[in-house]
Amino acid sequence: MVEPEPRSGRACRVLLVGGGTGGHVSPLLAVAEALRETDPDTTFLFIGGRRGHEAELVSGSGIPFHATVMPSLRDPDSRVSLVTRAALMPIASVDAFVQILRFRPDVCCTTGGLA
Repeated sequence: MVEPEPRSGRACRVLLVGGGTGGHVSPLLAVAEALRETDPDTTFLFIGGRRGHEAELVSGSGIPFHATVMPSLRDPDSRVSLVTRAALMPIASVDAFVQILRFRPDVCCTTGGLA
């Protein structure tokens, strides 16, 4: 077995992105748990939507959560029109970009149909 090279001393920063259902969130939380077992100093940020279950599922994990302003583009039950959703895309993109710049992740893990 090959031994990993020693780390530079800075904890690995992992960005977790996904949501909408528990089926998208649970695998990300499992990855986070496995990474914490390997390196307890690993830091995480979870980015998800405001309407999904991700905020409540992530809250018990101790991982910081950031909710995006972007509603689902495919949700037929959404009260927001497709035009409004399309108009929110640039806002959500800038918001996500700012979060990435602030957190400066070493790696990003995503789940979901559009990941």
